[in-house]
Amino acid sequence: MESGTTLLGGGSLVPAGRSPETDQQPPPDLVTDLSRNREADLGALLDRSPIAALVLEADTLAIVHANAAARHLVGPLLDRDGVTLPDVVPTTPLGHSHAYLRPLRHGLVNDIVVETRTHAPDGNSRAVEIRLSYSSDPSPRYLALILDVSERSTVDDLARRRERLRDALAEILRAITRIDNRDDLYHEACRIAVERGDFRMAWIGLVNQESGEIVAVASAGHVAGYLDEITLSVQDLPTGRGMGGIALRTGQPVVIADVRTDPLFRPYQKQAQERGYESALTLPLTVEGQVVGGLMVYASVSNAFGAIEVELLQHLAEDISFKVEVIGREESRRTAEVERDRLAAVVEQATESVVMTDRDGRITYANAAFSQITGYEQPEVLGRRPDFLIPDSDTGVTTAAIRKAILEGSSWTGQSVDRHKDGSERQMNVIVAPRRDRLGAVVGTMIIGRDASRERALEAQLMQSQKLEAIGRFAGGIAHDFNNLLTAIAGYAEILKAELDPNDPRADDVVEIQRAAARATQLTAQLLAFSRRQILNPRPLDPQSVVTGITPMLRRLIGEEVELVVRSQPGLGPVMADPGQLDQVLVNLALNARDAMPRGGRLDINVFEVDLDSDFVTAHGGSDAGRHVVFEVRDAGVGMAPDILDRAFEPFFTTKGPGKGTGLGLSTVIGIVEQSRGYVDVESEPGRGTIIRFYLPKTLEPKAEVTHETDGSSPRGSGTLLVVEDEETVRSFVCRILEQAGYTVIQAATGERALEIEGAFEGQIDLLFTDVVMPGMSGRELADLLVSRRPGTPVLYASGYNEEMVADRGVLEAGVSYLPKPYTGAELLQRLRDLLKSRPRVGGD
Repeated sequence: MESGTTLLGGGSLVPAGRSPETDQQPPPDLVTDLSRNREADLGALLDRSPIAALVLEADTLAIVHANAAARHLVGPLLDRDGVTLPDVVPTTPLGHSHAYLRPLRHGLVNDIVVETRTHAPDGNSRAVEIRLSYSSDPSPRYLALILDVSERSTVDDLARRRERLRDALAEILRAITRIDNRDDLYHEACRIAVERGDFRMAWIGLVNQESGEIVAVASAGHVAGYLDEITLSVQDLPTGRGMGGIALRTGQPVVIADVRTDPLFRPYQKQAQERGYESALTLPLTVEGQVVGGLMVYASVSNAFGAIEVELLQHLAEDISFKVEVIGREESRRTAEVERDRLAAVVEQATESVVMTDRDGRITYANAAFSQITGYEQPEVLGRRPDFLIPDSDTGVTTAAIRKAILEGSSWTGQSVDRHKDGSERQMNVIVAPRRDRLGAVVGTMIIGRDASRERALEAQLMQSQKLEAIGRFAGGIAHDFNNLLTAIAGYAEILKAELDPNDPRADDVVEIQRAAARATQLTAQLLAFSRRQILNPRPLDPQSVVTGITPMLRRLIGEEVELVVRSQPGLGPVMADPGQLDQVLVNLALNARDAMPRGGRLDINVFEVDLDSDFVTAHGGSDAGRHVVFEVRDAGVGMAPDILDRAFEPFFTTKGPGKGTGLGLSTVIGIVEQSRGYVDVESEPGRGTIIRFYLPKTLEPKAEVTHETDGSSPRGSGTLLVVEDEETVRSFVCRILEQAGYTVIQAATGERALEIEGAFEGQIDLLFTDVVMPGMSGRELADLLVSRRPGTPVLYASGYNEEMVADRGVLEAGVSYLPKPYTGAELLQRLRDLLKSRPRVGGD
C-alpha cells in the first residue's frame, strides 16, 4: 500500500508509515475511541458504495465485513458464520495458494486483480473482477472490491462507457481508503475520472466563503488553460448563472447535454469547443450539510451523461464529500489533540504552581513548578487535599477562604503562606478558579500560585533603601553645618594653643577641645560615608600594599588578646579606591570583630581575586560581573542572629552598650564600598562568628606611586588674598590665620560683594580663596568672573557640603584646587603656599 492511509481491522483508518518506537503515542482510551470512529466512518462509506466490497482476514480469507452491494451480488451466503472468499467465489485461485498473494502482502504491488466467476442469488453464474489491497496494521487484512463484468462482452459503446465508469468508481473507492489528504484526494479523483471514466477533462472547485468565487484546486485531462479563462461564482451574478454556479447554489446536479446549444454554457462555449468539450456535468460536494465545492466533468461527445452516468458520478461525488468530512473530523481531532498537548506543555513549563482538584477538593494534577516551589513530587500529593501546605503560622482566615472557594466552586484571589516540605515557608500570590466541563458544570478547581518570597524581600529592600536614602540626605545636610562649626572650633583651638605657654594649665583644656573636635570630625566623615556623599580621591591601589601597610595599625587597635592573621594572594590586580577610605573600611571591620570577641580570639583578613559571573550578579543586586578583588574579614566572635543580621547595616543601629558605639561602623563600610562600585556580603550565625567580604572591581589602570612632597620651609607667605566665606566664624578664623602668616587679606561675605571690592581694588590679587556654596552667586561663578578680569589668578575652593553638591558646581573637575571642611590652619597655609609657588610671577614680584 502507499504511504497515507491503510485499512485497519473492520475498516478504521490510521496514518501509515509511522513507528510506535519513534512517534509519541496517544493514551490507549483515545486510540480506542479513534479506532471506533474510523471503523464507523469506513463502514458507512462501504455500505453507501454501489461497488461490492468485502474485508477479509488475511491468514484465513474469512469475511469480517460485507457491504450492501456485496450482499446484493452474492446473496444470503454472506449471512453465515465463517464464510471465506473461496466460499463466495469457488473458482478463484486464491483459495489454493497464498503464494499468489505474497507480492501484495510483501508490498511489492499495490493491488491484485483477479477475473473469475461467482454465483448470484438467482443461481446464474456471473463474471466478476476482484481487486484486492492489503494492510498489516493492526492485523493482516485484505480489502476486496468485486465488480460485475458480465456485460463487458457487449459491443454497445454506452454499456462499455458505463462499465468504465463503474471501474472508475471502484478505483476511487480504493483511493479513498488510503488517502488522508484533501489535495491528494481531489487530484486522484480527477485523474481516475479522466483515465478510468474516459472523460475529456475533470476538475474540482471549492467555494470561497467570503467572496463566493469557485476556485479550482485540482484538475486532470485536457485542461489547456481553460480554468484560467473562466470565472465562476455561487452568487446570483452573471458569473454565477451558469452550470457551476447554479449547481453549487442549489445543491443539485446540473447536466449540459450539448455545450454548443445550452444557454447555461453560453459564456464559455468558445473555450469549451476549442478544447473538445461536447457535454458536461456539475455535481455539488456537500460536507456536513453545506455545499463546499463541486466536481465538474467534461466529455468529448454530446449526451454523455444519462441517468445511470449521473447516478454513478453522484456516488463518486458523495464518496468524495464523505471522505472530506472524515478528513475534517480527523483534522479537528488532531487539532484538538495538538491544542491539548500545547496547553499541557504550557502548564507544565510554567513558572507558576498549577494544581487541579476534583469536586471534593482532592488533587488530581500538579505541575513541575509546584514541585519546585513546595518540594513535593506529584505522586506524593495526588489524591490529597492541599491542607498539608498550611503552615504553623497560619491564622486560619486565608485557609478558610481558599477551602471555601474549592468546595463551593467559586473564585478567590489573594496572598497566602505555603509550607515547604522542609518546613520553611513561602510567600505566595494565589488564584483559585473553578474548572467547568463543556456544559458549564463545575468539575473541580484550578489553583495557581506564584512564589512571591523574593518579590516581598525586594519590596522590603526597597523600603529599607528608601529609608536609608532619606537618612543619608539628612546626614549629608547636617554634615555641612557640622563642618563649618568644626572648622571654626578646631581653628580657634589651634590659634589658642599657639598663643598659650606650654606650661599654662589651660593648654591641656585646649588639647581636650581639639580631641573632641577630631572625634566630631570623624563622626561627620562617617555620616558622609554612610550617605555615599563624601568626596573621594580614588586611585589605582595595590591591594597587598594596602593590607600590609595598615596591619601594624590594626594590631595596635585590636589589642594583644586578638590574634591577627593576614593573607594575600600574590599578584593581585589593582583596584580603584580612595586609600584613606579603604583604610577606614578595614579599621571599622577590625574594630567590630574585636568587639565581637570580648575574650579574645582570632581575626583573619584574606585578600584574593574571584570572577563574578552573571548568576552571582543576578543573586546579589548591586554587583557587576567580571574580575574582582575580595577583602575577607573573618572573626571567631559571638556571631549575629538573623534578626540582628538583617539590621546590621542600618545607620545608628548597634548592639553595644550606651556610649560604646555610634552604629555607623558598618553603614560607613557599605557607603564607602558602594561608592567605589563594590559590593558587600556578610555571613554570620550565633556562636560561629562572622564573615564580611567586600568586593572591589579590578581596574586596568596601572598602580599609582604615591609620593609626598616634603618642604621644610615655613608655611608663612606674602601677597594679597581675597577671602570669600558666608559663614562669619569661619571667615574670621581664616582671615586671622592668614594675617598671622604674613598675607594681606581682603574679605567678603558674598560673591557679589567680592566683585565690588575687586573692582575698586587697584593692586594685584594673588589668590582667590572662596566657599563653593553661598547665597546668591556661587564660588565657581565668582571665580570665573574674577579670572576673566584678572587672568592667571589661582583659585582655592572650600566647602562643607557633600560631593553631590560640590560636583554639581564643577569644583571637582581635573585641575581644580579644592579643600574640604573641616580643615586646620596648617592645612590651609600649606595649600595656599603650594598654589602661590606655582603661580607665574608678574613684573618684579
